Amino acid sequence: MEDVELQSWRKELSDPMEDGGLGIEGIPCGKARVRNGIVRPVGKNCSSSDSMISDTSADVVYGLTTIEETKSFVLGIIHLLVIVAGSALRLPMFDEYGFTPHYPLSLFGQPPFRSEYDERSRRMNGSSVSGISTSSGLDRTIAALPNQRMTVEMVLFTRICSRVRQSVLGKYDSTFLVDPRAVPLLEEFQKNLEEASRQVAAHNRMRDLHHKYFALDPLVMPNYPGI
Repeated sequence: MEDVELQSWRKELSDPMEDGGLGIEGIPCGKARVRNGIVRPVGKNCSSSDSMISDTSADVVYGLTTIEETKSFVLGIIHLLVIVAGSALRLPMFDEYGFTPHYPLSLFGQPPFRSEYDERSRRMNGSSVSGISTSSGLDRTIAALPNQRMTVEMVLFTRICSRVRQSVLGKYDSTFLVDPRAVPLLEEFQKNLEEASRQVAAHNRMRDLHHKYFALDPLVMPNYPGI
């Protein structure tokens, strides 16, 4: 896989944050020898934190060395973006947006004006200056908030987005996996999710009520990103 852009992308994702990367663990990193434009995987996979190019021989490369590694890598990124990022975004929505003054989805009125504006400036810009700009700070904030109908819609929207579905990650409404080769993989996946959920629960037990985090607990993460 002599694609410099692809290999650089893999390296940027796997490099530690201290080195300018994203520090994502589990990124595939194979070892291969390139001769006459042909990539031949050799040895065992290295860790995701290893350098993309090393070894004393110039034709030895580290990174994505096979099509299978590349497919696994890309599918993992898609899963991360769709399921993990989607869950982290949606499930805490009601906690963050449910009280509209805390995090309104929209505000109305003119931007605050500088206190040094004189009366002459106010008269000259009277057509664009609303009552919001001359009211007290509290009144200005209240006046900028959405009306009652919009507030109810925002609360309902965020509540729906934050609901926990019956079909959570690794558990399906219908069983479509009947291939004997696939069933053990699903069972292993489910065991890994159970272990991850236990780790989340253990961490939350050490946090106070306001800092418990459930959005990435496999027990509540959805199988799909739809609302």
